[in-house]
Amino acid sequence: MSREKIINQSRRAFIDALFCLLGSESFEKITIKQLTLESGYSRRTYYRYFSSKSAILDEMLFQYLNKLS
Repeated sequence: MSREKIINQSRRAFIDALFCLLGSESFEKITIKQLTLESGYSRRTYYRYFSSKSAILDEMLFQYLNKLS
């Protein structure tokens, strides 16, 4: 598997985890620990791709808007 594909898979897992968690909690209450547990990836991997909790929200919205256009 190519490095780019692995990166995209990891980032997607965190975004999917966020969607899942948003079904039961507000964004403010979701923790990085919850995101890592739900995604199956480590905290270190999370911070490799996202600088903060709000960064994943930005990425999620960016991907959603790209699908609309």
